[in-house]
Amino acid sequence: MPDDRTLRTHVALFSVAHGVGVMAPLLTTPYLARVLGPTAWAPVLLAQSLAALVALLVEFGFDLTGTQQLAQAPTDRARGAVIAGVLGARLVLLPAAGVLALVGAAAIPALHADWGLVTWALAAAVARGASPLWIFQGIGRPEGAVLAEVAGKVAAALGVLLLVHGPHDGWRVLALQAGAGAISAGWLLRRARRLLPWPPLSRSAARHALTAAWPVVAFRGAGASYLHANVLILGALADPITVTMYASADRLVRAGINLFTPLTQALFPRVSRAMGEGPAAAERARREAVRLVGGTGVGLSLLFVVGASPLVQMLLGSGYDAAVPLVRGLAALPTLIGIGTVLGIHWAIPSGRQRRFLRIVVLAGLANLAVATLLVPAWGAWGMVVATTTAEAWVAGALLTLYRRSDPT
Repeated sequence: MPDDRTLRTHVALFSVAHGVGVMAPLLTTPYLARVLGPTAWAPVLLAQSLAALVALLVEFGFDLTGTQQLAQAPTDRARGAVIAGVLGARLVLLPAAGVLALVGAAAIPALHADWGLVTWALAAAVARGASPLWIFQGIGRPEGAVLAEVAGKVAAALGVLLLVHGPHDGWRVLALQAGAGAISAGWLLRRARRLLPWPPLSRSAARHALTAAWPVVAFRGAGASYLHANVLILGALADPITVTMYASADRLVRAGINLFTPLTQALFPRVSRAMGEGPAAAERARREAVRLVGGTGVGLSLLFVVGASPLVQMLLGSGYDAAVPLVRGLAALPTLIGIGTVLGIHWAIPSGRQRRFLRIVVLAGLANLAVATLLVPAWGAWGMVVATTTAEAWVAGALLTLYRRSDPT
């Protein structure tokens, strides 16, 4: 098991690299908000949400289950078999990803007139979902891979600043993200192949990888109904301006939540290895994750309550004042999502409580859809704020209750 110095090094690496990765799109947000304007920005935001949803299908939770299996594999041959299974499974998922993109676009009026934008959204989703960063995390050598992914994000952001000049250039945002993601993924796959060769892809290995990942993907799939899908739901029920105001507020809050990524990326292999050392070691690692992720979530929630107005003014500019109260309305999400992430991924699934965890998330997803359908037509963006916060509060509260009942200490 890595020592504390290794953990701190990886947390610092992921924090710096992910900070750059988060800042890159944040730098483009003020630019796009002003250059595209609220009306032309709406289809781009919807296409990006669609791409994120499709990417979840392509990822299929392998960034967690694949990392865990690689961290626990005893030999290079076993690690190669894990990689082959995941890569084969992702090829199997590509047709389903295309169908999901078409269905999503067909349901959203703002995307009907621009199938080119939808095509680039699908390409961006596949490039993002195919990222092999998990391989380098699993074998304990994430440094170069993290930097390569960050370089791709920075290149895409710079491309936006150079090539997007007006309302008709929105498609270039998705095209640049797709191109940069594809180059980064291709380069990392070649590097991974040299470090750890894997056997030929097979149906049986792909089927095994899909089966192993189903608890995580089921959780993420249900959770996606109140993450990325909420912008799409709003796009189907409300006008473009309402979509832009909610999506821009949601984007600011999610940018803060993305700060969890370096923590979870560094902690997940540690927790996975600790599980092999016994219950006491695993519990210590999980409590460490709760302290780090939970504390970050509370700090972010306070930041969004206090700093909503200057953040919107600085990042979005004039014409987006309606997003300020929406940011405050979504401010509880970092704390709630932090609790749900740690107790769900780091405790419920590894401890054999997959069914209970999935039941909690599915109920939250259904509640989100029901509340959104009822409230959005009358309340607009605030209906979606209520739906999102209700769903996340249910997940966090239910998992906390289950954890306390299972662990009397």
